[in-house]
Amino acid sequence: MIPRIPDAPAWATSLETAIRELTTEVRHLRLVDASTLTYAQACQRLGCGATKLKELIRTGRLKRSQTVGRTRMVTAESVEKILGRPARPPPKDPKVLAAEIAKLTPR
Repeated sequence: MIPRIPDAPAWATSLETAIRELTTEVRHLRLVDASTLTYAQACQRLGCGATKLKELIRTGRLKRSQTVGRTRMVTAESVEKILGRPARPPPKDPKVLAAEIAKLTPR
């Protein structure tokens, strides 16, 4: 957290406010791709609590992914595997997708 500056000039106070707003905004950005889920998202998909989720990670049934700041993540693939669903294929490159669509369209 950014400490408050006592008796600061007006420009410093507005700068301080801008930094606080940007910090809050950055915390809410989704900085990872769709192949990862936060612990809260994984709990929601699995219908379990944090304790059960941590147990699944500890036993190796769920794979931990990167940590973004203080946000811990798990792989979406491991969550889908527990649910018995096939993992979603990675999204195709738009150019490859356009070429496939062009092949299917009659001329």
